[in-house]
Amino acid sequence: MHQWHLRNRNSRIGLAALILVLAPGLRAQAPEAEVRARESAPPFQITVETNLVTVRVVVRDRQGRPVGGLTKDDFRLFDDGKPRPISGFAVEVGAAPAPTGGAPPAGTGSAHAIAAPFPERFVTLFFDDLHLEDGAVKQVRNAAWRYISTALRPQDRVGIVTSSGQTGTDFTADRNRLHDVLFKIAGHSRTLPTSHECPKIGEYQAYLMDQLLRSDAIEIAAAEGWECRCKGLNETAECADGERRMAIAQAAQIWDLADTQSLHALDLADAVVQRMSAMPGQRILVLVSAGFLTTTRGTMIDALIDHALRQNVVVNAIDAAGLYTRDAQDSILVYRHDLQNTKNQIENEGVSLQRDVLAAVAAGTGGTFFQNDNDFDAGIRETAQAPEIAYILSFALSDVKLNGRFHSLKVRLDKGGPFDIQARRGYFASAPAEAKAPAKSAIESLVFSQEQQQDFPATVTARTGASGLLIVIHVDIQPLRFRKEGDRNLDTLTFDTAVFDSDGKYVAGKESSLDFRLPGEKLQQLRQSGINAETRFRVPAGAYRIREVVRDTETGKTTTVNANVQVE
Repeated sequence: MHQWHLRNRNSRIGLAALILVLAPGLRAQAPEAEVRARESAPPFQITVETNLVTVRVVVRDRQGRPVGGLTKDDFRLFDDGKPRPISGFAVEVGAAPAPTGGAPPAGTGSAHAIAAPFPERFVTLFFDDLHLEDGAVKQVRNAAWRYISTALRPQDRVGIVTSSGQTGTDFTADRNRLHDVLFKIAGHSRTLPTSHECPKIGEYQAYLMDQLLRSDAIEIAAAEGWECRCKGLNETAECADGERRMAIAQAAQIWDLADTQSLHALDLADAVVQRMSAMPGQRILVLVSAGFLTTTRGTMIDALIDHALRQNVVVNAIDAAGLYTRDAQDSILVYRHDLQNTKNQIENEGVSLQRDVLAAVAAGTGGTFFQNDNDFDAGIRETAQAPEIAYILSFALSDVKLNGRFHSLKVRLDKGGPFDIQARRGYFASAPAEAKAPAKSAIESLVFSQEQQQDFPATVTARTGASGLLIVIHVDIQPLRFRKEGDRNLDTLTFDTAVFDSDGKYVAGKESSLDFRLPGEKLQQLRQSGINAETRFRVPAGAYRIREVVRDTETGKTTTVNANVQVE
């Protein structure tokens, strides 16, 4: 076999240079102008901006079971109440096995295809320990461990994050590591009132006192202070006035801490969404929290939803407080039934508002909100486990002004019901933060996807040698259409290659192109033999997934291929 080592326009690439390998029998001396190789930095970066809106839909029947067998024609999609054509449709099966690569050629060194499943689903368990009591942490933590130890699939990877930053781990399938991290999680709230505090001022009551100057909330705190430090000891107007001033100052301090904790939790959740955008597969963020107040953080909630939608991250939420209704008597206000009833109402209102953020983020991203239930084993299953069947709808924003406005989405079925339809509630028509060609966003989505498509035949194999990991992409160019220009046939094949490790982390990648200017005889020879394009990476020993996206310029066709290899 004779090789053409094609000149690279970027001489600094070195070993990254693309090589075109021709079949036996072709002339060794071919003009360089017939085929030219180009290579550049990969367009698939960590952040994604796209003008394609993806809507992941789960349809359940009256018994809560996912409904299968639906087609594109069964769905109707409405954008701000107007019908929107569905341009893309796919069915996602939760229990689908991980794709595996083809077998490598015989006798090709120490890299070989492996059958072990590579990661397909990435789940982040986000424990909001800044808003959780130890009891709530323990219940959900134990349920999470039962799920991880019994139901985690080989192709699943789990990461753990805490809003306090006290503990956590990146995505892994190591159950021992996950166990160690889980059982280090504890409550770290600085605002939850304790049994010995007097007055007991919660976050919502502090908000009412400090931000809204609600007299009833202030009166409750002042009365508690009177009961603890004035009654029977110093029943004077001066003592009562002092307790009122002290309660107002305490509320201001609590609200400042509460607002800071909410800010920190939202900032970290947004960072987790950005981190998950680099994972090649389905991405689920499970927010475990008792909820928190975001009365001054509405813009951040909208931004979090927007980023999750853009990065195809579904946010599910678990209300870790479980069933909650405050109607018990507080020992401090046992003789003030009027104030006790008002305090119960305030606390119930606060719990409802705190849960609203969980409901909003889940609904906004097409996720599930598990609430009003103490069966946290069921909660973890519903939020961390993939549904048996999901439908992926998509449409382009070619006719939408990118002015940042929110567009509501509604998905309907043409079939008889009743059905429960779970899908994102809308999207923000925002212009990209950076000027990127739309094609790059589409390429990035393909690179970080698991789906395989074959618009034209291509295979990927790999082997190792002195120069590192050698990746060989064989392309059958029979279906491709070359453009005639004089006596030459023109086309360009672009190869986007990405390497991921066994936990799905992006290791390396690049984009290479072959520009063809072939005479008719040479084109016919290549149509018979196909082409083998080679590219190299230096990687340490370990298991890797190769993701290859091959694009043909003239036809606009794209082929994507996965291959799993072990480098020893």
